[in-house]
Amino acid sequence: MRIGPSGLRGALAALLLGAASASAQDEPREPASAEEEAQQEIVGDVQSANRQEVLVSVRGEPELRLRMRPQTVVVVDGQMRTAEDIREGHGIRAMYRFVGDEPVAYFVEVTTQPRGQ
Repeated sequence: MRIGPSGLRGALAALLLGAASASAQDEPREPASAEEEAQQEIVGDVQSANRQEVLVSVRGEPELRLRMRPQTVVVVDGQMRTAEDIREGHGIRAMYRFVGDEPVAYFVEVTTQPRGQ
């Protein structure tokens, strides 16, 4: 199943709305810090990956180790996939937030070609 840009935006919006409603139903928590709320993005290549984390390199240097969660939206070459489909050498664009001091991915777009090509 291929997903176009508008489909990706819709999937991301649904994810964010679902996360907002799920967190409202969870037990009460302290207000999020500005650091937790700030969305960040990284673009690079996958240096290593497993279902729990992805190490992203930028210009060949290890840059960021992202925690993957079951709710993380993963798109590989335009198709919805799971973190287990991410391989070393793939190009990656990831959107993430810090939860505490840990960067947690909520949307990952992967191409089977490195970003440098």
